[in-house]
This record gives sequence, structure tokens and C-alpha cells, in this order.
Amino acid sequence: MTKLLVSVFIAAVCLPAGVVAASEPESLRQAAEEGATEDQYRYAAALEAAGQYKRAVRWYERAAGDSPEAALALAECLLDGRGTRADPVKAVALLKDASGAGLVRAQYLLGLQYQEGNGVGHDVEAAARWLGAAADSGHAGAQMRAGLMALNGVGMRRDAGIGLAWLRDAAHAGDETAQLNLGLFHLSGRAGVKQDDAAAARWFHKAAEHRNATALFNLGALYARGTGVDQDLVEAHKWFELARLAGDQTAGQARDQVGGALTPAGLRRSAQLVDAWLGERR
Repeated sequence: MTKLLVSVFIAAVCLPAGVVAASEPESLRQAAEEGATEDQYRYAAALEAAGQYKRAVRWYERAAGDSPEAALALAECLLDGRGTRADPVKAVALLKDASGAGLVRAQYLLGLQYQEGNGVGHDVEAAARWLGAAADSGHAGAQMRAGLMALNGVGMRRDAGIGLAWLRDAAHAGDETAQLNLGLFHLSGRAGVKQDDAAAARWFHKAAEHRNATALFNLGALYARGTGVDQDLVEAHKWFELARLAGDQTAGQARDQVGGALTPAGLRRSAQLVDAWLGERR
């Protein structure tokens, strides 16, 4: 019943690197025109928040040479192709500058580009260095990726202790993939994790809150078997149906197998639980 580990592609999103908000971006224009880098960056971020992406990019470009935050924001726009033509090579150069200045998100994104070979040659050791740096600074996405790399000895020395510590930090911070993988590790007793069905169920419940199809399916299987949880076929039917709705191709068959053991009242109860679960998360 164990599903394969999943890999998640995290798309770069063009967002301001600093906390800047302005309902009227033009109120910042005069200061930006006077040439102070920080004012140019704040104006660009306000333009972006207002959806004026092309203008935002122009102002980020003016500030990027002296502002690591502007360099990061411009890099994200170039990765995403918002307000400008996508240019991952130029984005990587900007990310290197911002990473060298200590911006944690830049380090994370730079690690991703090395990991994916986007705008730079595929280099797992460089990916591990930058993701590890961001992970040490508390970035959950970096902790998840660096944790899996450490567990598998990819780009760095295999170290289950460090890998699991990063993975747990990411999971506690709400990272879906980390939560799922901790559930899988507890289910199988792999990666130096003690086999513990109840712990697996707890982590699958957390990943299920993200509508993760694998976590939803595994919850259905646990409830169907009474493994790590009290056996409850209505709950199993519910989780399999939720997994099907989340895109799991095998969940419909599993749901129907469980449904064959339910009364009409049990099937109605499962449908009510599905509707309630979805309604609470709209």
C-alpha cells in the first residue's frame, strides 16, 4: 500500500523580496526618481503589488545593482517571465549576487536552479550547498529538499541524522512533501526512522490537509486495515474518495472495494463526511 516518494517541482513565483505595500504606487515615484536605491526598490515592489509588472521590472533593473532585494525580485520575475521575457541565465546571475549577500530565499532559489539545471548546469553539489545554507537559516522548502538529499547522499555525504532533522523541521513548518515522506518513512521503517504506523497516520493526516493524493490514499488504506488507527470502513471509504478527487488513479477501485462492505447508511455517511471535509477547506 506504500506509495512511491514524490518529487515536487516548485515553480518560481515573481513576488517582492521585501515587505512593501502601497495602495498608490505613484506616491513613491518622486522619491524613486531622485535615485536612492531603496526608494527605487520600494517603488518597484509597489508597482508589482499593483499588477504593473512591466514597470516594476524596469525599476527593479535600476535598483538591482546596489540592492540584493531588488536583484532577488528581478530574478524571480525573470524565472517566471512576468513583466519581461523569461531569462533563467540572467536570473541565476542575479540570484548569485543576492545569495552572496545572505538573502535566504535567494539561496533557496539558486539551489533549485542548480538542482534542476535551469539557467545553469545541473550540479547536485552546488544545489546541496545552497539548499543547505537556506535550510540552516530555517527555510522550510530548502529543509525538505536538503533533507532528502542528505538522506540519499545526493550532492553531500549521506547523513540520516541531519537529513531527518531538516525533514522534521520542514514538516513541522507545514511542508507537504516533508510531511508525506515522514509518514512513508514511519510506515516502512526506512531512513533510520522507527517503524510506527500511528506516527505514519499522524503525518499523513497533516499532508492530507494539503490535499496530497498519496497521503489521502494511505489514510484510506490505514483505516481499512486498522493499522495505526482504529479500523473504520466508513473513514476508509471517505479517504479513498478524497484521494480519487485529488487525482489518485487507483483510489476509485479501492473505494469501491471498501464500499462493498458498507451498508447504504454507511455509504451515505461517507458521502456526508467527504462533503463536510471539503466544505471546511474551501
